[in-house]
Amino acid sequence: VGSTMHYGIVTPETMPPASPKKFWMESMGGAICFNKDSCSDKEFSVWLDLVTVIFRYTKPFIEGIGVTAQQFLGMLTAPNNANDLSQFRQLQAAYLPNQKGGPLEGEVGFYFPSCSGDAGLGNYEVNYTSNMTVRHAGGVGFRAMLQAIKAKHSQIDRMTLIGASGTAVSRVAWAPAVADMLPQTQIMVVADSAMHVLPATQAFQFFWNEVQWSPNPSGNHALAKLYDPNTNSFPTFDWRSVSAISDMLRSYGGRIKLLYIGCVHDKVIVGDRSMLSRYAKLNTSATTESSMKEIEQETWDFLKRLRSDAPAGTAFSYITEGDCHHQTRNGFEVEKNNASDPTDLGVQKFTEAFLTGNTAGPQHRWCCGRGLSQTATIGGTTA
Repeated sequence: VGSTMHYGIVTPETMPPASPKKFWMESMGGAICFNKDSCSDKEFSVWLDLVTVIFRYTKPFIEGIGVTAQQFLGMLTAPNNANDLSQFRQLQAAYLPNQKGGPLEGEVGFYFPSCSGDAGLGNYEVNYTSNMTVRHAGGVGFRAMLQAIKAKHSQIDRMTLIGASGTAVSRVAWAPAVADMLPQTQIMVVADSAMHVLPATQAFQFFWNEVQWSPNPSGNHALAKLYDPNTNSFPTFDWRSVSAISDMLRSYGGRIKLLYIGCVHDKVIVGDRSMLSRYAKLNTSATTESSMKEIEQETWDFLKRLRSDAPAGTAFSYITEGDCHHQTRNGFEVEKNNASDPTDLGVQKFTEAFLTGNTAGPQHRWCCGRGLSQTATIGGTTA
């Protein structure tokens, strides 16, 4: 169990006249699992098989063309068969922001939907039982993709990492490893619905210490063996300090920039926390209400610290009311925080401004009376 690596190249309508120097990578395959019960869960186990993911997100389309999910996967992954990935924009299966008029117009992108139950952080094969072995090796595939891009293109000015849900967490974790792999490159990260696991929380400590596929070299790997013995260029995911993200941004001197977007009561994150609490035995009496309060408290504690500690111009966030999830896939269907404020353009325009380097005004826009702070200076625009 655990899918092998698959990806799609998302080319712009007009390719750059010279070798492209700006790229983006969007990842999908968010839910994780970490023991027999969680990897058998009807929701978490979806993300261990690309066929089930395809069926979930493309069912109307594949039924319309008269093929099964397995046949459609074969079409997508056939050797030397180019597919028009713009069709996924209609399906709302991904963001794919390099269309004409899009914030990354003209840039070559890579869509990476590998499903390995580790959100793209793992490098282990885990034998949970005698008849359940899971290849938690999403990190191996993601690293291979990055290395192939680097080998093909000697000069990369900017690399944008886009992740949603579980892969949003891992794209933040991957940012310093990518920056080290590409030492002359600006690294931009869009983390959509990324509040599942935040630094120094109980959830993080569980993943760091107890999960068999944890990148922690001193973690509990009793049931696991390395999938690839070469562990170079993997993220450490060492978020034991409450200031881990701010410290990381500071250490790269502005070369990594990060955007968090999300809804404060994200229904998927709240549901996942309830299941995590149950399967990990962190709180066997967890309810939707208690998980919502826990997530909300962790979110505001983290963002307030990020706002105060991160170097100016490196950290951005737009947090709205409601329970939305994966806004980049679903068309940013949320109201702006302050409709009466002409400078508040809403989360979609805020995200596009971040991606184009034209952000101005507050770096952090939050709902729920949480206030604004810091002005941005990016790409020569100051407010």
